[in-house]
Amino acid sequence: MKDKEVYIIRIILDVRWDSSAFWDSVRPAGPAWMEAIVRKCLDAKVKEVSWKHFYIPERKTSSEK
Repeated sequence: MKDKEVYIIRIILDVRWDSSAFWDSVRPAGPAWMEAIVRKCLDAKVKEVSWKHFYIPERKTSSEK
């Protein structure tokens, strides 16, 4: 198996939502729940953006060790 390249982007929004109310508002979207979250966040102010890059090393099988 080859090394996997990974990027993580972390975006912190300057908003406060009641957790229960937030999830209750996106639940009706069903399988499209992630799109509902994106739509809900479009007007939010971005407070911070950070990123991280790393590799997940390939795994060796027992026969390769």
